[in-house]
Amino acid sequence: MGRQFKPEDHDRQIRPESRNEALSRAVAQRDRFLQQNPDLLCYQEEIDRVLNKAGGPQQRMAVLGFMMEAKLDELRRQLEKLTEIVAPLSNQNP
Repeated sequence: MGRQFKPEDHDRQIRPESRNEALSRAVAQRDRFLQQNPDLLCYQEEIDRVLNKAGGPQQRMAVLGFMMEAKLDELRRQLEKLTEIVAPLSNQNP
């Protein structure tokens, strides 16, 4: 059986300069995206605010996962409401 991948192995293989370069490119790409979609800036600000309190990388990833799950639950509830509204309309004969 092959050696199991561990995230810390990957981190050791990446030179600090290239990690910083990758982060800089990602932040620049995010900034361009937010310039093209300014209505999403409030979400990025919320993410930044929460992550600033999160601590290290593992805690930050856990917080991001939690935030994503919360938004998915919110979307699921909205979809259920929409389905309740649309269902009677789809049962009507044209």
